[in-house]
Amino acid sequence: MQDALTQCRVGIIGLGLMGGSIALALQGACRSISGYDVDPDTIAQAIDRGIIHRPIDLRGDEVDVLILAAPVSAILDWIDRVPLIFSGEFHLIDLGSTKAQIVERMQSLPDRISPLGGHPMCGKETSGLGVAAADLYRDCLFAFTPLERTASSTLNIAQELLTALHARSLRL
Repeated sequence: MQDALTQCRVGIIGLGLMGGSIALALQGACRSISGYDVDPDTIAQAIDRGIIHRPIDLRGDEVDVLILAAPVSAILDWIDRVPLIFSGEFHLIDLGSTKAQIVERMQSLPDRISPLGGHPMCGKETSGLGVAAADLYRDCLFAFTPLERTASSTLNIAQELLTALHARSLRL
């Protein structure tokens, strides 16, 4: 696991408003950004616009930080799939709007994955990559819900992430 965001390979699952905005805000703040979305056209658009460097390979991939930026039901499914797709040690942060089920599911992740629940208090009335904005998170409150097993390095990466997003943190 990388301990400095500037050296991290960041993966984002869900390239809509929330995930796309994080990708835009992280330009130049990390080593690389890969992404996945259920809509192949969204992935193509993200690559064409330079929002991500490459698509996530669902047959097997490596990241240092993985951000789940999908609806809660999809996040729950991804938590089960993540250990099968991504190898090595990495930090996992979700952006789900509810935490109880997500954090409970994160408890079952292998030890090589350090999970952290997250919920940014921002958004728009519209959705999709087309309305993503690099400044969406600016000055927003971003709540984190660490698990007992969350590594201190994951909390440090999360704080660096918030600095890059220009957001404020709230630890619950």
